[in-house]
Amino acid sequence: TFFYDPLDRKKLIAFIFLVAGTVLISLTPKDVRAKIKTHGVQLAIGASLSFALYFVLTQYLFRQQGFINGLVWPRLGSAFVVLLLFFNKHIRTLMIQSLQPLSRKLRGTWLANQALGAIGFVGQQYVISIPGVSVALTSALQSMQYVFILIFATSMSFFRPQLLREFISPAIIAQKLLALAFIGVGLYFVAV
Repeated sequence: TFFYDPLDRKKLIAFIFLVAGTVLISLTPKDVRAKIKTHGVQLAIGASLSFALYFVLTQYLFRQQGFINGLVWPRLGSAFVVLLLFFNKHIRTLMIQSLQPLSRKLRGTWLANQALGAIGFVGQQYVISIPGVSVALTSALQSMQYVFILIFATSMSFFRPQLLREFISPAIIAQKLLALAFIGVGLYFVAV
């Protein structure tokens, strides 16, 4: 991506701050002190490389096929693979049984969650399809989702602690605020 859509100096600074803020906001003080587990790091790096390749190839596909074709055809391929799973009786039974204990309210929450995820996904794919938009910067801007997760999780832990309990300490608050500052600086450099 850096060679396909090179980042100018401001965008590179934004990228660095956004990535640093993303890493910082996702850690807890316990994680910072803990010894890094090699296997987990390897899996994270592998997942990151897979996502990076996915985004670069997605942008290439959009530039060759346009937004609608680039969005629809790969999803139809994914849907076909998922439908193939339903031919396996054991998998089909497990999937159907997993939905049965859900209350009507929880099923509604699940459907709303899926709809919001789909809206976010389509929006992200549209941004990637815009000519001149850097995939690296678009991916780094995803750090904004952690800002919203932090806000929503903190709010829920205060107002609905029975649904979500967050451990909050002065050290965690300071770390999250520093991460938010990094993300804010990154967004500033994206905007100027």
